Amino acid sequence: MGSDKQLVVLSCSAKKRDDDGPLPALERYNGPLYKVLRSFLREAAWPSSLSVAVMSAEYGLIGGLAQIEDYDQRMTRDLSDKWRPGSTKTLQAWGQQHDSVSLVLGKDYLPALDRNLLEQRGINTKVVQGGIGTKLGCLRHLLHGMEHQARPAKPDVLPGRPLYFLPDWDDMLDKHFDFATDRFSKPKKADREEVHCTTLMDGKRMSDGVLVSLAQHIGKSSKGVLKKITENHDRNLAPEPMRERFGLAEDQWVFGDCGAFSYVDDPNRR
Repeated sequence: MGSDKQLVVLSCSAKKRDDDGPLPALERYNGPLYKVLRSFLREAAWPSSLSVAVMSAEYGLIGGLAQIEDYDQRMTRDLSDKWRPGSTKTLQAWGQQHDSVSLVLGKDYLPALDRNLLEQRGINTKVVQGGIGTKLGCLRHLLHGMEHQARPAKPDVLPGRPLYFLPDWDDMLDKHFDFATDRFSKPKKADREEVHCTTLMDGKRMSDGVLVSLAQHIGKSSKGVLKKITENHDRNLAPEPMRERFGLAEDQWVFGDCGAFSYVDDPNRR
């Protein structure tokens, strides 16, 4: 097994879930490749070395976790010409963050990427050849060849007391804040080394866990781990490990809620 960072690019599929509203691409598409991937992820936690992207006839090259609407569009020569410049540029940027790039794409989707230009820029792509059966077998082999862990078991019985959770509303702290002068380490927020407040406790228990609310994504303000980002942002290639982000111990929880208070007045979401 290897731990090299691997980027897998899949073709979109004609079969899709027709749920209203946006869904992550890996949930929206319902073709055989996506069923293989989801079957693997039902048994295993997402491998830290895995990134997944999708070449879409409707959106171009996007991250596998990008939120997309239902649509009906097949890849054509005109569309591949349209998407090729932007998709090639995006894959070049993503490829520089990975040790290998595997293209599990149909013949109509490969022309949407300029592989000669990618090779000139130092991005070596491996095209998975063969029919759909061969591609499915290669995808299974690739997934199971990565270092991965079984999905964690259900948590132990709750303690006989109320649990205390800290909400994740982007409560970040300047790690090098100067308390003597009461000043930030750097004038601009983007230049500071900021961490979530839960990671600064040096092993001391600050709460029973962290609450992540969908309100971050669908509310008027968008921030925190569910901050709205573009479809081809690299954060859409793989989920962010919540325990690492918040520095949680094994006996602490990550708790999610639907954030209903943020859309209670929206008739389309009731």
